[in-house]
Amino acid sequence: MSSLIANIISEYAKKIVEKASQGKRITAPELMVLIMSEMDRRLTTQIQELDKRLTSQIQELDKRLTTQIEALRREFNGRINGLEDRFRGLEDRIRSFEDRFKGLEDRFKALELRINGLEDRFKGLEDRMKGFENRIKGLELRVDGLEKRMDDLKFYMDQYHRETMDRIRRIEEKLGIT
Repeated sequence: MSSLIANIISEYAKKIVEKASQGKRITAPELMVLIMSEMDRRLTTQIQELDKRLTSQIQELDKRLTTQIEALRREFNGRINGLEDRFRGLEDRIRSFEDRFKGLEDRFKALELRINGLEDRFKGLEDRMKGFENRIKGLELRVDGLEKRMDDLKFYMDQYHRETMDRIRRIEEKLGIT
């Protein structure tokens, strides 16, 4: 910045000398306007040069960034594709485990159905046994009834036999047969 000001002052010193050689004087406000306009011109030139350099550097940086971004994009896509392959592998493994469990579940269901069938058959056998038990009890009650009837019949038969024998004896006595 100090070299810029030194160049500007040197430039104005030349203009002052030139005007003085023409017999004209430069007033302080004119000098300020000259200095400011020259500073403005030089700053504008430097800004334009800086803008060109920055634009060039930005374009170069943009190219480099674009190249790096594209390289990163390819790298990340490769890594993502690798992860997707790994995920597919994991999904396949999980599916195979699920298939194994599915087979086990099917076997469990089949066994449960068989056990349920056996339980039903067992219940049927239990019911039949209870039915047999009830029939046996019924038969026992009938036999008990028959035995009681037989005992009653025996009692009546014994009584009838005694009475009949008494009658026969009385008839024989009357007939004189002994």
